[in-house]
Amino acid sequence: MVPANDQKSLRDYFVSEYALSLETLRGTVQLSADYLLSCGSRGEEILTDILCRMETQSAADPAVEKVFALSKRLSPKHSEVVVRKICTRLASNCAAIGNSAGATYWFTRANDAERAVAQAEASLTSAEIGGCHSAGAEALDRTAEAISVCDNAQIQEKLDYLRMYSELQASLINADEESSAARDAASSASALLGANGGLPEAHWGVVVYDC
Repeated sequence: MVPANDQKSLRDYFVSEYALSLETLRGTVQLSADYLLSCGSRGEEILTDILCRMETQSAADPAVEKVFALSKRLSPKHSEVVVRKICTRLASNCAAIGNSAGATYWFTRANDAERAVAQAEASLTSAEIGGCHSAGAEALDRTAEAISVCDNAQIQEKLDYLRMYSELQASLINADEESSAARDAASSASALLGANGGLPEAHWGVVVYDC
């Protein structure tokens, strides 16, 4: 008689191999996940690998939400691996086409602070060069908004200066005609240059010049 532990190991092996064989068939990832999640740690590791390999080229791809939903059924350790992998891929794809807002958002979700800040800096520089009426300023608005909806308080706090700079540029558009807009611009500039503003010193000169 085969010991119970050996029976479980054999069962997990054959079930997980069958689940893997389904990977080449369209629309079977949910079924594969159900089988694999009944196979203990071996099944979790295989499912993690499958989810990381799934084609997810843009946020519009329906597979993205499916992967995120299935990742929630994994242990926290494996779920984090999947989310970081997918978010990093989406961020890199956004960066490749010059979508700094999308890249900043997905790098933030991937908890990759270094690359999120690099993309945010690129967005800020573009807005500085183009001015408050430029496409760069519009892209900065989108970047600031993208950061605001990310569930990552640490990176949100680190990049809050983007929101303040975006508000400054919005105020500058009407500053010549409205005294209240001018006061708002001055207030935003003071906040950016203050001790808690967070704006890197390399950008201070542009703020002073604009105001």
